[in-house]
Amino acid sequence: VEGKDFVRTLVSSVAKTGNPSENQLSPSLNITNVYPNPFTEVLTIQLESKEAGSLKIYDLQGRPVQEFTTNSGVEEIKWDAKANGIAPGLYILEFRNAAGQQVSQRVVLQ
Repeated sequence: VEGKDFVRTLVSSVAKTGNPSENQLSPSLNITNVYPNPFTEVLTIQLESKEAGSLKIYDLQGRPVQEFTTNSGVEEIKWDAKANGIAPGLYILEFRNAAGQQVSQRVVLQ
């Protein structure tokens, strides 16, 4: 995307090559469900991890919008975007644990 005072590149997909077993994320870290997507006020994020970690939400410019600390086990987080004054748009969820593993997912706030 290009404008008068900026240029941005958006990657919409990534392909991995090589041995498939080496490219898989550990089953110890998982975003099991995100709903509704798109959402208008509150997004429910269900996570499962064998270790404590964090869920960070970023805008498309890579700026952190909000962060949640997670415990090991199954957890449900409610992100009340409207109550926090978050503008409509596309956001990236990044779930990371102590082992440095991560899972990312895109969500749309309408």
